[in-house]
Amino acid sequence: MSKQAIQENNVAVITGAADGIGLAAAHKFSSLGLRVVMADIDADKLKIATESVAGAMAVPTDVSQLAQVEDLREAVYSAYGQ
Repeated sequence: MSKQAIQENNVAVITGAADGIGLAAAHKFSSLGLRVVMADIDADKLKIATESVAGAMAVPTDVSQLAQVEDLREAVYSAYGQ
């Protein structure tokens, strides 16, 4: 039996979340009761975008840099334990 990914209190980690589809996904997941972590290379745009998503957490991340992706993972685990 598989566990449904999109359900209340699960964590959604969204890259490219400062605008476009990523930001739309953040809004949608938040409205469904997920805890949202938003990541983007543009820290300034990310900060503004995160303010528009209830309860979202921002983690500036360049996904082309493995160390930054690992830092994103650690930030999520630290905040949500999963």
